[in-house]
Amino acid sequence: MEKVRIGLIGLGLMGTPHARILKKVEECDLVAASDVDEKQKRVTEELGIKFYRNYEEMIAKESVQGVILAVPNHLHAPIGIVCARRGERPAGGIRLEPLAKSPAVGQVDGMTTVARCLTIDQALFMRSLLEGCGLTAYVPDELTAQTDPVIFFGSMNSIRVEVDDNDAAAARAILA
Repeated sequence: MEKVRIGLIGLGLMGTPHARILKKVEECDLVAASDVDEKQKRVTEELGIKFYRNYEEMIAKESVQGVILAVPNHLHAPIGIVCARRGERPAGGIRLEPLAKSPAVGQVDGMTTVARCLTIDQALFMRSLLEGCGLTAYVPDELTAQTDPVIFFGSMNSIRVEVDDNDAAAARAILA
């Protein structure tokens, strides 16, 4: 099985533990990490991975297949948008859908499913990504996923991210 090449953005309070854990995951190859603080380079030296001060440079040079955002919440959408436009996806269970009507029971007419996620955090990230680009996106299962996450974890269920049919073409351009 081929390992997934991962880049980590942010090596602070959350990023450093993520990096140490990722180095132990057999399916992942943590190849590089970036942080604006040069002092964090010591973590990458300890782990034997490359350090970048600029995450865009890391993505361009390292051919990563996914990224993990370990930065403050207010930076998730702007950094996620840059990553998505470069073709990288935050790692862990986000599956982009072909832009077609969702077959889900109870779907509201006029809505198109653009992504299916395994966790509520991933669905909310995708919603933020689309909203950061000026679209209105919905997570119809948001309340259920937050109050009863067991029904989604480890099952065939997934949390949908939807946009209005009129925004489907714009969503396609953002997520392409």
